[in-house]
Amino acid sequence: MSQSEHVVLAEKLKQRTKLFAIGVIKRYRTLPKATEAQIISRHWLRSSTSLAANYRAACRPRSKAEFTAKMWIVVEETDETVFWKELLVETNIIPLKSIKDLNAEINELLAIFSTARRTTKGKRQAVLVDWFWFFQLDHQTINQSMTLYVQPPSAHASGCFL
Repeated sequence: MSQSEHVVLAEKLKQRTKLFAIGVIKRYRTLPKATEAQIISRHWLRSSTSLAANYRAACRPRSKAEFTAKMWIVVEETDETVFWKELLVETNIIPLKSIKDLNAEINELLAIFSTARRTTKGKRQAVLVDWFWFFQLDHQTINQSMTLYVQPPSAHASGCFL
């Protein structure tokens, strides 16, 4: 895979994290208004949007050290998002089946970012590109995941994308 193809994949992953955050925002709006539900769901909302913003920042590092630091933050925020999602499910605030696609996506993102952090630690990386080869992501995998969980049913039928 060429350098330009890796860059395209990095851009798609940037879009994928943003779409994940949008999916969480949309689901957040439907959650119960009970105090505990609001507290936990706000944390879920904050960490999911933070992981998208920090990944975006990691794609434009000024130095290797900044890139590595941002990737640590991305992994931490992604893991935190998983934690808050688990609390929402395990306390019966939200049924797992209602966030099946978001659940699958956050688990995939955590695996991707954990791998990225491991492969960049101690290596000079100008842009988030080389770890895509290691994780063997391809355009089809990324595109399928990006479109499943944020579109309403009518959008799937019409072919519209957000």
